[in-house]
Amino acid sequence: AGEGTYTWSDGSHYEGRWQDGKKHGIGKYVWRSGASYAGEWKDGRMHGVGAFDAPNGARYVGGWARDKKHGLGRQVFSSGDVYEGIWRAGLPE
Repeated sequence: AGEGTYTWSDGSHYEGRWQDGKKHGIGKYVWRSGASYAGEWKDGRMHGVGAFDAPNGARYVGGWARDKKHGLGRQVFSSGDVYEGIWRAGLPE
């Protein structure tokens, strides 16, 4: 386990905790598109609590499980609409 920054050839990058060569613990990943996720990681996946910001202004803050929104969370859509509640496997209940 350790901490560090890795930049991929497409310009995306991750800064945070690593374990066994995978994102694990607290960290931030920024995609080439400008989207970003800051929060908890487990075995290279978004897992735990974190915030995802999309290039179109949409934002989700809440629970994650294996790269999908899961548990209690709040999504503000680019339209300004808001959903706050329970998510399962990436979808609102």
